[in-house]
Amino acid sequence: MVSALKRSRQTDPLSSPFMPLGMVLGNNGLKVVGRGRQSFISSIVLRNPEASLGDSHSSEGVLLEVINSPDKAINGQSFYVGRDAEALDKQSCERVAIADDGKRQLFKPVILAGLGLLPIDQTANYGVFLSAPYKALAAEYQTLDGVYRLRLNGEETIIVIKVLGVRPESHGAAFYLARQRQVNQLPAQGMALIDLGEGNITILGADGNGKLISHTPLDGGVGELIRSIAHSDESIRMNRGFPASHESVRLGIESKLYTFGGTNHGKDFRQQYEQALPRWIKPKLDLIQATAKDVLDRSPCTYVIGGGALLQGIHEHFPSHWQTAANPQFIDAQGLELMAASQLRELGVADA
Repeated sequence: MVSALKRSRQTDPLSSPFMPLGMVLGNNGLKVVGRGRQSFISSIVLRNPEASLGDSHSSEGVLLEVINSPDKAINGQSFYVGRDAEALDKQSCERVAIADDGKRQLFKPVILAGLGLLPIDQTANYGVFLSAPYKALAAEYQTLDGVYRLRLNGEETIIVIKVLGVRPESHGAAFYLARQRQVNQLPAQGMALIDLGEGNITILGADGNGKLISHTPLDGGVGELIRSIAHSDESIRMNRGFPASHESVRLGIESKLYTFGGTNHGKDFRQQYEQALPRWIKPKLDLIQATAKDVLDRSPCTYVIGGGALLQGIHEHFPSHWQTAANPQFIDAQGLELMAASQLRELGVADA
C-alpha cells in the first residue's frame, strides 16, 4: 500500500493530498468523522428515485448519482439515502442490514452518499478507516478502493477512496480513549468497552495503547428494545390493531419525547419504554458478565459506548464503576479518523 500511494502521488495529481476519514456503518445509519465535523445519515435507501425529485434534498437525505465507479453494478444508477427517502416512496425503501447478505450490498451507496454530508469539492481524496462487526463485511469494504465520478445533491465531483484499514467494531473507540490519555499526559491503562449498538452488543478488551486484546459480538442490540415496544399489546391498541413502526419508536426515543414519530402530536409511549427498558437490559448485562467476565475483571476501566449508552434511565442498571464515554455514538468513528490521519502522515500523503 505504501509504495502504491507514493507512486500515485508522483504520477497523479488527484492522489495527493489525502484527507482522513473514520466511518462506522450500522443497521441504524452511517457515522462519518472528518474534515472537522461529525455527521450521520440513516441507512434507508431508495433505488433510482423518480426523476421528478430533481436536485432537491434536505438535512435528512442525500441524492447520489453514480456516473462512473469501479463497481459496474451501481454505475448509471441513482439512490436517495437518508430518512427522507421514506417520504418519497416508503414501500420501495430498503434499509441496510449488515448481518444480511442481500441488504448488506447496499453499504456502498450509503457510504458514497455519506460523503455528500461533507463539503463537496470538484475533486477530493479520502484515506478511510472503517469498522466492521463481521469478517465478510470487512472483505467487502476493501472493494471501496478506487476513483468515483459522482453527483451528490446535484453537484458533480470526482472522489478517490483509499481504504487504509478495517478494524473490528469498537476498536476505534479504544484507540481514541488511549490517545486522549496520552494527550492529557495520563498513564496508560487497559480498558473494556461495552458497545450498545442497534443490531448487536460488542464487548472489547484493549491495552493501554488501544491495542485490541479481545473482541466479542453478541446478538440483540437496542433494536430488540425498540421492537418490543413497537409490538407490545399497548402499542397495537394505540395504533388501532397494528404494531407501531420500528422507525416511529426509534424517533420517539431519540427525541426524548417518547411519542410515536418523535413529534409533539404523537401518541405517548413513555410508560411502555420505562417498563421495557429493564426487561431488555438486565438479561443483556447478565449475558455480558457471563461472556466476558475475565475481560471485565482485569480491566481498570470499563466504558459504555454506542447509541444505547444514551438511553434515558439505562445508567441506573450499570455497575457503579462503569463510565459512559464522551460522545458515545461517534467515538468509534473519531478513533478511526485518528488512525487514518496517523497512517497518512506515515505515508507522506496527508492533507496539510
